Amino acid sequence: MFPELSRHKKHGYSAVPSKWFARLREQLGFKREGVQKDFHSFRHSFADHLKQKGIAESLVGGVLGHQSEGITFSRYGKDFQPEILAPIVESVSFPGILGEVA
Repeated sequence: MFPELSRHKKHGYSAVPSKWFARLREQLGFKREGVQKDFHSFRHSFADHLKQKGIAESLVGGVLGHQSEGITFSRYGKDFQPEILAPIVESVSFPGILGEVA
């Protein structure tokens, strides 16, 4: 999907994007004393936001790219189609961050 990324021996494909995000975070002033937020913090916040909205775990997992644990869906089921997951992603809003981002 991203052919320009190279694989780091220890950190895989996430090394370069993580370093990029760290620089961006500092430039935007998001680095605060005692607060360790990294690129994956968005993933945690996103999952928690959907959980608090009552979205089914299987759908949240589909959006985050997690595999199903049960044999029924992990072995026999296909991934969710984009048209199923799109309304879930579109339902996300973070008021107070750059206005309201939805």
